[in-house]
Amino acid sequence: MRSRDEIFDVLSGLKNLPTLPDAATRVIELSSDPEVSPKALADAVERDPSIATRLLKLVNSPYFGIRGTVVSIHQALVFLGVSNLRNLVLSTCAVDLFRQEGRIGSFSRSDLWIHSLATAIAARELAKSTRACDPEIAFTAGLIHDVGKIVIDRHFHEDFERIIECMDASGVAMVEAERAVFEADHSQIGFFLAKHWSLPEVLQEAISGHHAPDASSRHAKLAALIGYADNVARSLKQGDGGGMTPVLGDAFQDVLPLEDGFLAAFCSERGDELIRHIETLSGISDK
Repeated sequence: MRSRDEIFDVLSGLKNLPTLPDAATRVIELSSDPEVSPKALADAVERDPSIATRLLKLVNSPYFGIRGTVVSIHQALVFLGVSNLRNLVLSTCAVDLFRQEGRIGSFSRSDLWIHSLATAIAARELAKSTRACDPEIAFTAGLIHDVGKIVIDRHFHEDFERIIECMDASGVAMVEAERAVFEADHSQIGFFLAKHWSLPEVLQEAISGHHAPDASSRHAKLAALIGYADNVARSLKQGDGGGMTPVLGDAFQDVLPLEDGFLAAFCSERGDELIRHIETLSGISDK
């Protein structure tokens, strides 16, 4: 078994970790400046036609409910604001990270993309219902919450195969198999990648804390909400995050209390609607 220190030593030395496109990196940098001009931000997005096209496709989807047609990034910025534009740029970039085919045991890479999209949509709607956090930040956090699984698959592939074997043989959640085989889990690996990308702290903590929200220092409610959204995506059987559904421990109720039966009722009442949204937005992965 690789030790946790060994894992992160390997990651620190990698020259080919997944990277964000230059345009996305520039958007993150600019959006951290409270004095940034809308033109500079829009120009940064438009330097990458692929990101700009996907962003407009996403913003114009029925899911976001903007009246009329948004025809430019400048116009999108008026509707979205700086932070939401940044979050949706990150969301469009996530598509390429998850653009993989293939299966290892019960684990399907393409199903992980659908699971991540379903978690994003569930997170946005749960954020609206609970008012626990910003819905657009929740959407982005949900979309990238499992990015650590991609890193393990790519850069520790033999370990990843053993994780899947353990998961399938033992009938446990993937996060439990990771800890048994790897001495680290995808939330920790994802946190490392989020820091490597210089993502906002709120997204870093959502990734690192979606299985243990009480460990988050400032954004525990968002972390808990992403764990709940993961549970909803699995209950609706949209995609596959790998293995059994992780148990939502007491920390979730401590951080973000929900009434008994809330998630079951949410799935029952909103499930068909959420599935329609998933089917609609799955098209953002098209070039």
